[in-house]
Amino acid sequence: MEAPPEVHYEQFTATQHHGPPTMASSSQINSRRWDHVLNLDEFFTHIYEYHQNGGYLCIVLQKLFSLLQFIFVMSFTTFFTQCVNYDFLFANTNVTTHNTTNIGKRHFSDAVVDNCAAHLSIWAVLAIVAAAVYWITRVIKHAQYIMKMTEIQQFYAHELKIQDDQLPNLTWHAIVKRICEAQKKLRLSIHQDNITSIYIYHRILRYKNYMTGMVNKRILHPVFEIPFLGPIAYLPNNLKHEIERILFTSSTSAWTNGPNLRDEYKHHEQLEHAAKKMKEDCKFYGFLSLILMPLLLPFQMMESFFSLTELIKRRPDGLGMRRYSNYGRYLVRHFNELDHELSARLNRSHIYAAAYMDQFFSPVLEIVAKNVTFAAAAIVGILTILSAWDEDVLQVEHVLTVITICGIIILICRGMIPDENLVWQPEILMTHVTSELHYLPSTWKGKAHTAGVRHEFDQLFQMKWMFFVLELTSPIFTPFVLLFWLRPRCTQLANFFHDYTERVDGLGDVCSFAVMDVGKHGDPKWNHIKELKAIDEEQEEGGEPTTVTSHNRARDGKTELSVLHFKTTNPEWQPPKASERFLRKFRNRLGQEASMLAPIGSMHLGQHLGGQELPTRNILLESVHSIVPTTSGGVSASQCAPGRHPLIGEGLHRIDGPLENAFQGIPGKQSGGILASLYQEQPRAAESLNNSLRASGVDIDGAGAEMRINALFLRGLHDESVIQSSSSRHYGNATSSFNMHPTAMQSVFAMPDGFGQLPEVASSLINVETPTYRRESTQRSVSGELESEHRAPEPLAELSDLPGPSSEPGTSSGQLIDHPAPKSNRRRPQEPAQHHQINEVDEEEDEDEDEDNTPPLSFSS
Repeated sequence: MEAPPEVHYEQFTATQHHGPPTMASSSQINSRRWDHVLNLDEFFTHIYEYHQNGGYLCIVLQKLFSLLQFIFVMSFTTFFTQCVNYDFLFANTNVTTHNTTNIGKRHFSDAVVDNCAAHLSIWAVLAIVAAAVYWITRVIKHAQYIMKMTEIQQFYAHELKIQDDQLPNLTWHAIVKRICEAQKKLRLSIHQDNITSIYIYHRILRYKNYMTGMVNKRILHPVFEIPFLGPIAYLPNNLKHEIERILFTSSTSAWTNGPNLRDEYKHHEQLEHAAKKMKEDCKFYGFLSLILMPLLLPFQMMESFFSLTELIKRRPDGLGMRRYSNYGRYLVRHFNELDHELSARLNRSHIYAAAYMDQFFSPVLEIVAKNVTFAAAAIVGILTILSAWDEDVLQVEHVLTVITICGIIILICRGMIPDENLVWQPEILMTHVTSELHYLPSTWKGKAHTAGVRHEFDQLFQMKWMFFVLELTSPIFTPFVLLFWLRPRCTQLANFFHDYTERVDGLGDVCSFAVMDVGKHGDPKWNHIKELKAIDEEQEEGGEPTTVTSHNRARDGKTELSVLHFKTTNPEWQPPKASERFLRKFRNRLGQEASMLAPIGSMHLGQHLGGQELPTRNILLESVHSIVPTTSGGVSASQCAPGRHPLIGEGLHRIDGPLENAFQGIPGKQSGGILASLYQEQPRAAESLNNSLRASGVDIDGAGAEMRINALFLRGLHDESVIQSSSSRHYGNATSSFNMHPTAMQSVFAMPDGFGQLPEVASSLINVETPTYRRESTQRSVSGELESEHRAPEPLAELSDLPGPSSEPGTSSGQLIDHPAPKSNRRRPQEPAQHHQINEVDEEEDEDEDEDNTPPLSFSS
């Protein structure tokens, strides 16, 4: 098939070079500066960086101090390695650098070498020259960047009407809305009249979406087996920058100077040549890094030393703290997720992730650490008392050295001793982490207490000291990783660019995963949602069913979760048709289960209502109660001030999503969020869900909290789909949700087997406040519950009688319902589904390597 002709979208001369009309006003002159911006990717990226970094003054100071810090590191290092006489300083000799005999107290000035520059070694001179050249190049780059930021400042002030002091009080979502409004009069992009949030995200995240897709497809999987240490995720900043340079930013990369992928990556017959060219780039940059290693390693050592000293001074326990690794950040990143949105999720999960890792201690190391700490503390205590009694003790040789070493030993051993008030609850803590990270493997379910899961999670959530070790060794190992790890994968990388690049009119080439089309890259096990009640099916476009092979599928449900995340943070987004259908089914299922929260939460489980036994399983209910705030190791969102978002302390510009998208339980609230839209369609179900969330202590004041519920609920639906497919294979009968109520199935979220049959379940986790429209009492005895403890739950007599949303006749496909439909007692006849279904290829060899079709174990409560 012949490829379409190449169109270079942004190869236009910027109109700011043309003179304005003679009678134009000053506002017209300023506006014409932004007509048909030459490089929209760079322009929108600078707008985002300007907002996140706090404005012009903050950016200038940051760049200025980075240059001064480099001078300080080089000068400080050179002075103490070349200009100090350590024999005199350590009292090994009494002859000063001035060739005089020292009498009395020693002074530091007597240890400084006169005319130090004349005594520099040849290696020191070469290092200083190389550092000077590098510093000059940084000055030029920073100057160019500041000049561009000057133009961005004028754009904010004149076109967006935003001053720098307003930036901390504006969310990025508000900035995007103003940019979209400015497009109508400025014509930032010549190719379309209106731009949307997804257009801006594609521009900013063009390359990061590719990196996220490569990590998701395990093409970039930098996990190495280290002797005596096990698997280590090795992606330090230096290696990450080299990979990005080879793939995206260098003059010989796969991309031109613009939004276009090179032609050789688009044609299959030229892929071999493209891969060969990429291998040459890996070889060139690998050998270049190897040559520069003697210069880079000393500087990296000094920078790491100074950073480590600052960290220990600020936080004595800093080395025992943890951070998410670079590989972990890419692994859990959504498509089209900006840096501040990712950081918001990781920050919210940090306290639970740290508490989870603190659950694991070695009894042997604990015994050794306690005894070593006792001895070291005794030595420090005695020497401290003696020094306080007579300061001459400090002049004894190595006294301060012994005190310092013992103090370091105490700090290290303290991290090996568990908290005596620690509560063992790894499953609940892992559920909290999953609710924020979204992409933890399904094989971890029910196994969070095992050492294997702990070691795998340690690759994503590494110790600070490990981070410093990786950064310190990056000049040594980066050349070898480029030559012997990345270079053999160039063929796969070239194929990835060819297979997963999509041309978008007016936008250029983007990663096809970033389009977030469930029909093209979705996983049927994640998006095949069965509804509890047969809802009127809209007449959708006919056509052949879409076949999603394992090659096209994103792993771990990343397409579906990315759709939910972007819709939550950008409610006005209009997704592709298949994604729109997925969102509608997800919302309908969420609303149907939310409508059952009131009867389930207001009574004991298993209680009869109207002569029928209520369903004993509710995935949404279990999702809500699986993130009940823990009793140790964290601060719940409910402890924040009422109506206050947990990230407001960091500034509104750090919040992911719009403020008006908060799900605050206000009927009629206009919002496009999944949970908030329930108030327009099912106000009773929304009130039930609101009460259950508040009773669980879950923060519901932000888009992040909404996505937390969405992610847990979707993972529960995924497990329901896995259980059904496994049951069908093992027993030969299709146990679909049309025959068995989905809430009667096993779920992952913190609820053990048998939950719902035992009256001894803690009522504080189940009973929620009865909504105002269900105040009537429905008390009954629970004596019959024990009799049916081991009996399977009875299905509802009529699934169509379950409460749930309904669609008005004539509603078009993909249109979100913004108001509750009128109720009708007339039952519609069953009609064959004509909608666009997504079928999985029935080939065993196409199954994902890490897909576990075994019914997952549930988390213990």
